Amino acid sequence: MNAYPQSILKVAAGIMALIVGLSLSCALPGESPVPATDVSTSNLLLDANSFPPQWAVNPCDPVCDRAERNGESRRGFGIVGVPGHVIQDVFYFESEWAAKRKFQRYKETDLTETAPVARTPFSPFQPPPEITYRSPIADEQYLGCGVDVVPRCRAGLRYGRYFVYFSFSLDSGYADGRKIHSSGLNLEEIEPILRAMDERVSLLLDIPLEGDENP
Repeated sequence: MNAYPQSILKVAAGIMALIVGLSLSCALPGESPVPATDVSTSNLLLDANSFPPQWAVNPCDPVCDRAERNGESRRGFGIVGVPGHVIQDVFYFESEWAAKRKFQRYKETDLTETAPVARTPFSPFQPPPEITYRSPIADEQYLGCGVDVVPRCRAGLRYGRYFVYFSFSLDSGYADGRKIHSSGLNLEEIEPILRAMDERVSLLLDIPLEGDENP
């Protein structure tokens, strides 16, 4: 008498397992990062040596395991007790197509967004003429600076399946003739950070920088 209910339970369990498997396989590709197989994203996070004197890595305890996990990592930088910071995110995706999609979404948001009324002052983000450096090894890149409540720059660089994103707080500036109080980097301090990013990618992903190729 118990055999029939047990068989029913086995069939039901099999159906549930099939449904779960199908739901996972139908997830949109590239919607979330996947663990890096070659170089962990945490290894592509910069250190304080890439920043001006007095800048340090912001402590991530007690969530370092989440902030610097394999596949998606984040690190903050700043001067202790001083407003203004830099945020670096590194993502790794299962395909180059997925990384391109992530890059494009960030680029559209960073460079073409319209500020809500509550987020004023605001000025559009444009490539700054003061920064002429362009990565010789990134497959795609952008850099825009403007005002979103405070002055800041945003940069995105895609190296194959890796996407690196920066948000830079800028030193105090003006918008619509009004003084905006903020602390952060000067524009001339951003280029060395972008160069340091290329150098780290070149070293860890074995991508020669210009002038580094063997004769």
